[in-house]
Amino acid sequence: MVGRRDLERAVARAERRGLVTREELVAYVERHRGEPGARALAGMINQAGGPVFTRSVFEERFRDEGRRFQLPTPLYNSVVSGWEVDVYWPAARLALELDGAKYHRAWRSQQHDRRRDSDLAAQGVNVIRITWDQLVNETEPTMMRIGQALAIGRDRLERLKVG
Repeated sequence: MVGRRDLERAVARAERRGLVTREELVAYVERHRGEPGARALAGMINQAGGPVFTRSVFEERFRDEGRRFQLPTPLYNSVVSGWEVDVYWPAARLALELDGAKYHRAWRSQQHDRRRDSDLAAQGVNVIRITWDQLVNETEPTMMRIGQALAIGRDRLERLKVG
């Protein structure tokens, strides 16, 4: 039996690679209504943002909190201006980096992160960094700050379009 996490990752990966479309998934669920797994698949493709490709428990936790706090659905693990970012909202040009101790402790990793942040800023992409502790122990203020940054980013882009 496949768990929900593995199913969501597999479906998101297949969509990302162009192996299946949302329309094909919906049609599949309709044809197999009542069969094992069809209900779980239907719930997944109908949730806000659909299936999400995550690479870590940290990303999954953020995805769940983002849904709970009703943040706009972002892209996960996508390339922005030549750099891969953990989470990205194109409509606000906002990237979120999830700084887990495992990958961000080493000096070389920190230097890479600073270079990426500077390059993205030069391209007009705002970067916010949060830690696991902030997400888990300071959830509400952390999610509120992200929501504020999203609003500011959307407003900034709107002003650029009008001007």
